[in-house]
Amino acid sequence: MGKFKNLKANLKEDAKKAFKEKESGGFRTEQYLDINMFDEASLFHPMLGKNAIDVIPFIHETDLFKAQGKGKGDPNIMLDVYVHKGFNQRFSKCACLRRMFGKPCAICEERDRLREADETKYKEEIRRLKPKHRTIMNVINLKENEDDDHNGQIQIFDESQWFFMKELLEEAEANVEEHGDAVDFYSPDEGQTVLFRTKKNPSYPRSFVYRGFNFEKRDETYNEGILEHTYKDAEFDYGAFPLDAMLKIHTYAEQEAMLNEEAEAATDEKDEKEYEEKTQHKGRRRKARVETTDTDDVEKKPEPEVEVVEDDTPTCPFGKTYGVDGSTKDETCLKCKKADADLFMNCIVDSLG
Repeated sequence: MGKFKNLKANLKEDAKKAFKEKESGGFRTEQYLDINMFDEASLFHPMLGKNAIDVIPFIHETDLFKAQGKGKGDPNIMLDVYVHKGFNQRFSKCACLRRMFGKPCAICEERDRLREADETKYKEEIRRLKPKHRTIMNVINLKENEDDDHNGQIQIFDESQWFFMKELLEEAEANVEEHGDAVDFYSPDEGQTVLFRTKKNPSYPRSFVYRGFNFEKRDETYNEGILEHTYKDAEFDYGAFPLDAMLKIHTYAEQEAMLNEEAEAATDEKDEKEYEEKTQHKGRRRKARVETTDTDDVEKKPEPEVEVVEDDTPTCPFGKTYGVDGSTKDETCLKCKKADADLFMNCIVDSLG
């Protein structure tokens, strides 16, 4: 057995990988966030009903966002990203090179080509290729969840900017008139806990609608060292994840390869679920600080698929396609402007590509 160096150890790792993937043959779905970079990393999934989280900032480990004013060593509350989702049969996801970095993006160019060819004929394809606005941040779930091994430790929350962060920021900024400053929900020492409720989205059943945002004083403050992933104390096994380092940026050529996949490729649902619900390493639980007597919250646990946002595009209240049909000269769009100026403006901008 001396001919091959570390033979037993290497074979053992191969066996572990084979056991783990025994039912998920074929390709792996491409993702824009490398959740497997850290063994302890997991995604936070809100529960149906009442939720409470503490937002934990992180320290950038790369200069990927230097053009946006965030370089290596800078603290940040969240990553603001644009991603393409579900544009092929593998349901691949990748960062939009055009919207994020001003570089050529193969998927955006395909969308442009279809719009020039026949915008009406390819209306659905054009909508599907549109980049989605996402917010990624580190959070601590304060609501007891026995089904989550990482409950009480830091997790990654990746959600639609439109559905979640927009609502959160508007509520935080509503505090300005009364107190002169927006609510601080992010500082380790003075930040407040974020409270919100979730309901099933009637337009997109596999997603949530977030409502009832509120804030309350945290029971405990955090050491600023928690912003770095190497942090560890008696209560936490690790600190915030460096989200910029976990962001996977596909090249233009890789995007083209994803677009031009073989038509008969089948979606590996188990592999997708593994990414969305990765909880391999059990962390110590942080005592839940928010209790609820709402029986609906206890009894109505969401099905796993409800927590996955497959399409976060807002719905046009007048029957048109948001982000495609927007026009400053269309009478219907002008009605929308009177009803919801923000929705109108965002639709116009997105319709311009």
